[in-house]
Amino acid sequence: MGLGVIAAGGLVACGGRQGSPADRHWTPEFGPGRGLVTNEYALRHSEGEGAITSPDWIATSGSLFHDGGCGWSGPIDGNSPDSGSLTATGSAVLRALSQREDFARFSMSCELWADEPTETERTPEQDYDGVHLLFGYRSPDDLYAVTLVRRSGTIVWKRKAPRGTGSGAYRTIATAPLPATTRTWSHFEADVGVDNNSVSLAVRQDGELVLGAIDIGAQQSPPQLRPGRVGWRGDNTEFWFRSMSVAPTEPVETAAAKPSAE
Repeated sequence: MGLGVIAAGGLVACGGRQGSPADRHWTPEFGPGRGLVTNEYALRHSEGEGAITSPDWIATSGSLFHDGGCGWSGPIDGNSPDSGSLTATGSAVLRALSQREDFARFSMSCELWADEPTETERTPEQDYDGVHLLFGYRSPDDLYAVTLVRRSGTIVWKRKAPRGTGSGAYRTIATAPLPATTRTWSHFEADVGVDNNSVSLAVRQDGELVLGAIDIGAQQSPPQLRPGRVGWRGDNTEFWFRSMSVAPTEPVETAAAKPSAE
């Protein structure tokens, strides 16, 4: 899809109002036209000349742009972005996360458009190339990731957990067939539940349940039960998202047992 088509198509804005402390909803807004929201340069050089930061987003890798009211990865390349992401985006490896880090139980909805996965000299083709929702993110080694569009034609839910003094290790929790939907808008919903010892996930695409699973943990890889950030991971894939809403939910309360009449 040519980039000019997005601007000419009059897409519905991605955002809405910012959630107030009372409702705790998070509905990030993106401006009209095209421009940089933030990038990895801003994270590494927050006081540097020309660094562009956002009250809503941080980018630990690559660049996040706005495009006609949508969030956008920008064109894919494998180079390091400058302060304005003018000479490179680095978005072959995009990690864009919410500034808010208080999401535990929540429902997320959004519309997603993904182009066909590509590759760069720095990032050769991989089965996992695509677009992934991140949640429970507390560090690069402590998070959940679920694939929404994947080169291999599957949906995969993974837990990355710290291990000793080294980098975190991924553990696959659940997987199912899901042909990659590209070059068209798809509506995704994700419901995340947390109890005392497990995390549940249900993902729907255009109203159809495509993955439902519970993480009860494994040796040296317990469930991530604490609140964290939400966000996006893109690998070798240009993508747009709009109408994103993250709504914290309350745990389901069970009715107390009534005393016997006897």
